[in-house]
Amino acid sequence: MNIAILTLDIDYNHNVKVDLKIGTEVIRQVLPSFSRIKLSYEQWQKAINQSNKPSRLEAEEPSNSLPIDYIQKCAEDLETEINHWLDHDGFKKGKESLLRFLESSKKSPSRIIIKTDDLFLQRVPWYCWNILSEYSNTEITLSSYSCTTQKNYLPPYKTQLKLLILLGDRTNFSPKRDQDIIENLKRKTHIKIDVFPATNRKNELCNIDKFKKSLENILSNGYDIIFFVGHGVGESAKPTDIIRFNINNTHLDIKISELKKPLNMAIKKGLRLAIFNSCLGMEIGHTLDQNHALTTIVMREKIRDDFAIEFLDNFLKYFYSGQPLCLAVKEAREKLPINGHNWLPVIFQKESEESIYLKDWILPNILELLFNVGLTGFNFGLVAIFISSWVSTIMISHSYWLAVLIICGIISGVIFAFFPYLSKHKYLLILGIVTLGTSIVFGLIYGAWAYVYSFLIALFSVFAISVFCLIYYLRHTLFTIIDSYLKLSQK
Repeated sequence: MNIAILTLDIDYNHNVKVDLKIGTEVIRQVLPSFSRIKLSYEQWQKAINQSNKPSRLEAEEPSNSLPIDYIQKCAEDLETEINHWLDHDGFKKGKESLLRFLESSKKSPSRIIIKTDDLFLQRVPWYCWNILSEYSNTEITLSSYSCTTQKNYLPPYKTQLKLLILLGDRTNFSPKRDQDIIENLKRKTHIKIDVFPATNRKNELCNIDKFKKSLENILSNGYDIIFFVGHGVGESAKPTDIIRFNINNTHLDIKISELKKPLNMAIKKGLRLAIFNSCLGMEIGHTLDQNHALTTIVMREKIRDDFAIEFLDNFLKYFYSGQPLCLAVKEAREKLPINGHNWLPVIFQKESEESIYLKDWILPNILELLFNVGLTGFNFGLVAIFISSWVSTIMISHSYWLAVLIICGIISGVIFAFFPYLSKHKYLLILGIVTLGTSIVFGLIYGAWAYVYSFLIALFSVFAISVFCLIYYLRHTLFTIIDSYLKLSQK
């Protein structure tokens, strides 16, 4: 993935020193004070937060919603101020270089990283920069200047993607739709999902120390993705890194900064992504980026419950379809209303982090998938052997049981392809043992010749279904390769 890095630092005159790095080229420029942007941002912030109700923020006082036209005007004013600031002559050379970068990487995914420790510059919706409007393959991500440099740990081999859902305080809204969306992904990708806190353990976790210890323990279980659903805590002017849980109507607040040790352990075991589908997540993203260099998706301000659900649904659809993480977020946020709601989702990601694809986790699972498909086909083949042995005793043509075997093999592959959770149970293994034992008995009685054709057809059916599943799960990659080949051949 192509990367351009904008490092921003504020000097004693409140001007912004800008270092633009593209490859080995570094351009140093200066932008003026952004005081006018601050005023416009505060107006838009007030408008967007007042309109986003019911939101995913802790219990709020009811207030009158603002007209959509007013919110739109605030968003347009902020966009105008941001572009006026970035059009300053002090950044002319840097802007020209960025345009060349965008044009050269037009056909491939690319990132522009805003690297700064200034919390306001991180909150600025850089998405509305007008030079990005024609480049759909480019997304803005954030990184802290003092971002921790994590070692690139090689996690232990995993046969299954693991996701942990943290159920935070859900007063006045239900997390069921979020969970349903993730469960839908589970059916497609054969992932393992755990939920914390478990419903049957809530009475044990009312004590904050026990709760925190339990949370630390579950974080060490080697999850690839952490997903938090619940209310944000704090105010727009004073965001916090607190995640809030509600255990038997008792609020338990835990700071992300207090989980440094268990999160470091989780990263060593393969944690690569955290998603906080809640309001006011900038401080959480900043903390995770600074202390752990963990790729994190958060919400810039308050977000309406229905918009949060819509974003999650679209993000997972695009991520599953083969898009890299940053473009999946871009596509999903652009589906939100354009009056500033589409600026709310934010990615924190260190500059050295390779682009994350869902296939990074799914591809190792294909070996397990094919093994289970093979096991399924083999077990149904054993059933067919049993049937064929029985059929042969009543002198029916062998073509009948061969047809039965082929049909069973195909059905077995299709069943597993669409219902992968069957592999978690012992049904197929028990079926295999029973049918194998019975078939051995029939083979001893009626002759071993009954096995030959059965095993050959069983192997063929398993191979055919395995190839089908492999092509199905790699279809987006294959389409990309074919598309690239066709474009090259046209040249």
